[in-house]
Amino acid sequence: MRLEAVERAVPLYRRLGFQEEFDSLRFKRKVDQINASKRTKEAEMLGGVRLMQKDEIETVASFDSRYFGANRQRVLRSLCEDNPQLCFIAEKKGNTSGYIMARKVREAHWIGPWISEDSETAEGLFLVCVGALGDETELRLGMPAPNNDGVTLMEKLDFELTGKSVRMVLGERQHAVHASGVYGIGGPEKG
Repeated sequence: MRLEAVERAVPLYRRLGFQEEFDSLRFKRKVDQINASKRTKEAEMLGGVRLMQKDEIETVASFDSRYFGANRQRVLRSLCEDNPQLCFIAEKKGNTSGYIMARKVREAHWIGPWISEDSETAEGLFLVCVGALGDETELRLGMPAPNNDGVTLMEKLDFELTGKSVRMVLGERQHAVHASGVYGIGGPEKG
């Protein structure tokens, strides 16, 4: 069992037998759609990024499980059905190389899950996704701190670090998380 714990709750979860895996960083920024729109076309051409189709969820879930460590097909399907216009996939040589999903939360958009083989593909996915958001909005996301390329990308894209939580696990770690490919978690409530 895994969870995202706010720092003040970590001692409680430790007493219950949970162990820390890594810090999960929180970022936010405002988006200027004019700039995002200009870069979207470049990202689509360079990264092989396109709108995800509902019948691709099984393939996306298989790709996702390599990084997340478990099959999230039901969660990914639900997110795609609720926000089909904000779900994108990247391919290289006919193979999935990343995907990104976004959803409206209160007065902002949550970016994630966002999984990618490399930071170049991650950036292309991000630019296309932001270009689809429409009007000016605030973006929020969570990212595993061990993803050094992701943290660098957040700096490049002018995101502000707003806080963190701690990813914790209870029980045997059967499914390893490969944090280097996780650019955005589904949300503190989803992982």
